[in-house]
Amino acid sequence: MMQTAARSDKQPKTVPASAARGAGLHQPLPARFALLLALLLAVCGQAEAAGTPFPARPVRVIVGFATGGANDLFIRAMAPEWGTRLGQPVIIENRPGAAGQIANETVMRAAPDGYTLLLGSSSAFTILPAVQRNLPYDPSRDYTPIGTFARASHVLVANTAVGVRSVAELSERARAQPGALNFGSAGNGSILHLEMELFMAMAGLRMTHVPYKGSEPALADLLANRVQLLWATESQVLPQVRLGQLRALAISSSDSSSARYPGVPTMDAAGVKGYDVYNWFGLFAPAGTPPEVVMTLNGTLNRALREERTIARLDLAGAQPFPGSPENLAHLLATETARFRALVRTAGITAE
Repeated sequence: MMQTAARSDKQPKTVPASAARGAGLHQPLPARFALLLALLLAVCGQAEAAGTPFPARPVRVIVGFATGGANDLFIRAMAPEWGTRLGQPVIIENRPGAAGQIANETVMRAAPDGYTLLLGSSSAFTILPAVQRNLPYDPSRDYTPIGTFARASHVLVANTAVGVRSVAELSERARAQPGALNFGSAGNGSILHLEMELFMAMAGLRMTHVPYKGSEPALADLLANRVQLLWATESQVLPQVRLGQLRALAISSSDSSSARYPGVPTMDAAGVKGYDVYNWFGLFAPAGTPPEVVMTLNGTLNRALREERTIARLDLAGAQPFPGSPENLAHLLATETARFRALVRTAGITAE
């Protein structure tokens, strides 16, 4: 009897469509699709970088000092008009600490794309490197200059009890009594200290330095006649000068006398020829920032500085507009650093 042969091939099991869809939710993307997606995102990013004009988002300015100080006031006075010309908001971010070093290092390590900038000043970028060795940053190497935007002169004031009415009378008194007159400062190696050291070096005088932890306690002791002289910001001592408690003797900058102190000469005009010191404020980007980004930032910055609203805001804060090119800022950085290093070396000044 013939027997029917058994089937050796098994029929595949049919999986319901709903189950197949549910299982697919937990499966990884096919490798080919994932690769295509990564390539697409990379191409889109390159297209945005190449095709989108700078700036495409807000620009941050890092300030290494607390809100309300001169650095902070000056950049906030200028930022609104600058942001209008950039077409993007300018965001001010305060990161105080370590005499500005925290902010300096933050920007030094940021991407060189123009979106993270540093507010630098003569105090932080020329004087501090002159008095303090082994800083973790080099202003001339680690940053790209954008441009200056403000400058502030200082005024030499004396307690009226001292009885000197001019730089000439002060010089005569100091020569007759070397070391007898005391002058205060905001701290050893501060710009207010070095301004007096420069005056003494150029005029051949000797007076006694009394450093303070800031300009406010120095001013308090000046009013009490514990110290007789002080270089101060123009706005800081204006009320006391108007009340007759202090006498303004000279303005530090050589370009012109101050509108706040009519009749008060510059140090140069008062007989100390060639004397010219002011605190400048500028903007820096990380090293390697593209030239076209630098020029966009600089061009819009200088246009903002010509606006009447910017000029008025800076004046109210105690500064003057100070436009210039990136090359101007680089030259200023080099010449000021050389000058203060020579002064620090000659006077034997060291950081506190």
